[in-house]
Amino acid sequence: MRASTEMSTLSDAELLCALAQNELEALRELHRRYARLLYAMAERSKVPDPEARVQETWLQIMRQAHCHASTSLEARMWLIGTAQRVLMPQEQRLATSALLTA
Repeated sequence: MRASTEMSTLSDAELLCALAQNELEALRELHRRYARLLYAMAERSKVPDPEARVQETWLQIMRQAHCHASTSLEARMWLIGTAQRVLMPQEQRLATSALLTA
């Protein structure tokens, strides 16, 4: 297990790899970096009980961290995409996607 100070020097991608290997310090560091953003996303999407949905998002990130290695996505984009899938209703995601591709 790596020290917390060492985790702070790792990239997001390295943290996801560490999280995939069940290094909980990696989750703590990702939380430090992204908690405010995820909560803001939950607030903006107007989901009921945003705090609970953010917790669901962190659980999904923990469960799926190993999947990041098989994508070409930048780690930050993977994290945000994972959050969007949990936080936004499908209809809202489709509308957002349509706006981005128009």
